[in-house]
Amino acid sequence: ISLASLYSPTGFIGQLFAPFGIKIAYSQIGITIALIFVTIPFVVRTVEPVLKNLDPVFVEAAYTLGASRFTIFRRIILPELVPALLLGGGLAFARAIGEYGSVIFIAGNMPFKSEIVPLLIMVKLQQFNYGEATSIAIVMLLFSFFIMFAINSLQAYQQKIVQGVTK
Repeated sequence: ISLASLYSPTGFIGQLFAPFGIKIAYSQIGITIALIFVTIPFVVRTVEPVLKNLDPVFVEAAYTLGASRFTIFRRIILPELVPALLLGGGLAFARAIGEYGSVIFIAGNMPFKSEIVPLLIMVKLQQFNYGEATSIAIVMLLFSFFIMFAINSLQAYQQKIVQGVTK
């Protein structure tokens, strides 16, 4: 509710964009903002331990040997973060597919503009159309499963590469 009131055309943030013709609430932009707001903890919780466990000795050694900050990030920090970013992004995406509570108020459920899949399931359930609701839910489940399978496969492939390099 707070996101919808903040981003509505009369809201604190929405009124800043309204003169430019940018409508945030009840649009895809608002849905995206709400989903980022809800799912960012999944990314943070997977990246934070990796950053805590990153050994500063490698960064200091690279800096001492004359590496630039960008090179240190690209060659030392980023390879450590990629698996965590993939996992966090996948978890966030899988969660966003089924998000209902935070998005329902800001989406507005305008046909072909801001409809969300969980709301379609709810509408089908209210119409006692259990077959269609189940079909939509199964497609969502399969899509989420496919995303998680792809991410886990990429992580396993990267682990094989890392283990091959360290041997």
